[in-house]
Formats: sequence, structure tokens, C-alpha cells
Amino acid sequence: MLLSKFRIPAKYLPIYALLAAYYIYAIYKYFDLKGEYSTVFWYIHGVFHEVGHAVTRWAGETICILSGTIFQLLTPIACGIYFFRSNEKHAVLMTIGWLGFALLDSATYMRDATEMQLTLVAPFVSSDNLTHDWNWLFTHWGILRHANAIGTAVAVLGIFAVALSLMLIVIEALPWRKSDAPIRQTDSWDN
Repeated sequence: MLLSKFRIPAKYLPIYALLAAYYIYAIYKYFDLKGEYSTVFWYIHGVFHEVGHAVTRWAGETICILSGTIFQLLTPIACGIYFFRSNEKHAVLMTIGWLGFALLDSATYMRDATEMQLTLVAPFVSSDNLTHDWNWLFTHWGILRHANAIGTAVAVLGIFAVALSLMLIVIEALPWRKSDAPIRQTDSWDN
């Protein structure tokens, strides 16, 4: 079975229990604050969002602006690949949730494209030249009126990823193990 390859070592169970509790709390806060809650993961993938802009300045305005979100999403994906290759396969389950939160942060930014109320963070740009990534992209592509719907669709993907991560962490943390012994048939049903 595929999941048997992901069994969480007992020494990590308290960490995964705290992680699962935080995921539940973060999803609650996300809904309670109507998408205005950023998780602790933002301090990691948020940095890579800005790095994405900085390293692609040469690639043209559209690519430069879009690469912030691309780098933000690639960060948990790259960590998941690293953990998988390092035989820390159970840690991949955590990165699925992290990817979900990166998607939720992106969704909040996308839904803000029409009203532009979020405080922008851009350490590599002067405050006079700040650009709201998703306002610029959606306007450039002629789909600004769909910003809320697109952001909501991305949020649904994020919630699905976090829920999947939570479900897999719980399944992997539970002490049951599928027996490798063949199932023996008995005649008890025939009596």
C-alpha cells in the first residue's frame, strides 16, 4: 500500500500532532478573518515570493510579476521533493499542507486585486513603484472582473491540499497496521 511508505516515526508524532493542530487553527482563522490570516509559512514562502520577482527582473514585466507567486508555490513543492528523495517521506505530508497555505495566501492576494486593500511588501522596490501583482496581471490579461472567482477557486485548491495533508497525517499517525498475512476464509457465514 502506498501509505505504508509514509509511516510517521514515533519520535515525530508529537511534532505532527502540533502541526495538525496548527493546520486546523490556521484554517479556522482563515475563515474567521475572511482570508486575511497569513500562516507562519508566509515568513518562508513570502520571502521566496519576493526573491522570485528579484531574480526574474530581466525576463519582462509579466514574467517578473507572475514569478513571485510561482516561486511562492515552488518553495513547498521543492521542499517536498527534497524530503521525498531524502527518505523523509512522511515530511512530504507536511509540505502538502504548506502548499495549501501558499495557495490560500495567493488566493487572498488575487481576491484583493480589485480593491487593493492589502499592505504590500516589496523589499527590492521603492514604495513609489509598488505594484499589486494580481491587479496588474488581471488587468493586463483583461480578466480583472473575475479576480474574486479566480481567487476563490485557488482558495478551494488550497483548502483541499490542507485537508488532504491533515487526513494523511492522521492516517499515518494512527497505530493501526495492515497485516501482510493472507485473509483466511472461514465457514462461519455458512452456519
